[in-house]
Amino acid sequence: MSDQLEGVAARFDELRSRLEAVAGKDTVLAQMVAELAEAVIRQAGLIDAILDQLPVGVAVIDPSFRVTRFNQRAREISGPVVSSTAPMRDWLVELYHLDGTPMDFDERPSVRALLGETSQDVVYEVRESGRPPYVLKGSATPIRNEEGVAIFAVSVFEDITESQRREQADREFVANAAHQIRTPIAAMLSASQALQAGAKDEPEMRDRFLSHLDRELARMQMLADGLLVLARAERGDIAAPLSVIELRPMLERVIEHSATKNGVDFKLVCPDDVTAYTNEALVSEALANVVTNAVQHTKRGTVALRGEQHPDAARIDVNDQGPGISDADRERIFERFYRGQRPAATGVGLGLAIAAAATHTAGGTLELVDSPVGACFRFTFQRATVLR
Repeated sequence: MSDQLEGVAARFDELRSRLEAVAGKDTVLAQMVAELAEAVIRQAGLIDAILDQLPVGVAVIDPSFRVTRFNQRAREISGPVVSSTAPMRDWLVELYHLDGTPMDFDERPSVRALLGETSQDVVYEVRESGRPPYVLKGSATPIRNEEGVAIFAVSVFEDITESQRREQADREFVANAAHQIRTPIAAMLSASQALQAGAKDEPEMRDRFLSHLDRELARMQMLADGLLVLARAERGDIAAPLSVIELRPMLERVIEHSATKNGVDFKLVCPDDVTAYTNEALVSEALANVVTNAVQHTKRGTVALRGEQHPDAARIDVNDQGPGISDADRERIFERFYRGQRPAATGVGLGLAIAAAATHTAGGTLELVDSPVGACFRFTFQRATVLR
């Protein structure tokens, strides 16, 4: 805040010159003026030092909507815009409510404070060129003169972008978990009902349903592990652990645990030596979602899984023989809750979104690629041999 101190000093120097002119040759008065100037500068420096230690941004705005004082944290949060000499109306910054609607100039906390109103804990998004949007929580209060007129506004704000992102990640985790656990729970419930209905008295049927329960319980365990890793990685708590995995055994397990229907068969093409550097639990769940989606949209035909090794990458393609994906849907196919316009679209539109997020967290990419028949989703990972 040295530039502001220099401004204070310059203004006081002007005042001191005038007082010295009035004092003339009165050395006592001149000495008093000099001591007063030094005291003012010391006090200003002390205030600035205190403000710069605060973990929140602080800015003082005058009635012309210019920032006259700010601390170091305010500069860190807002960048050079807070030190602009231009009034706030001219700043190349736009504020938005969290629902995406623009915040009018008169709604800004500091502007409301200059109109005499105190604002507390107002949350809004800031958009300016050259940096990603960020979310602030701010409060502002008026500073009044003896007549009660607001002559300054003091604005206090903090950057809560990261906490907002974490809260959003937590909400998405709940949605992901609720969506993902429905399938194994439904399968286990069906097997339990069959056992209770009499299958438990037939050894062959009992063993078959118990084996089914074991398989779904194992899937549930892998699902829980994958979702927890995904949630922690999306929140930024930990990075997903990556390791070298063989693709063919993983693809075989995904097919084994995936439900099919009459007229739809699975086809697997993958050499035994194809490996990738990724997280098996996350990729397994991502593949399961994409395979389920492929089965849903294939009335009759084959859902093919193909694993390939490339010079610098490992690739998995999941290709169905459904109607394909329209151009209108391609740009939004990985959005959460977007169901698209395909005739067989079911569910709540989370499967592909979860698959994309899980793949990204596992160090890979998931994309929709052109295919002569149906839809083809491609997973790409680092080739394990590249890292050895």
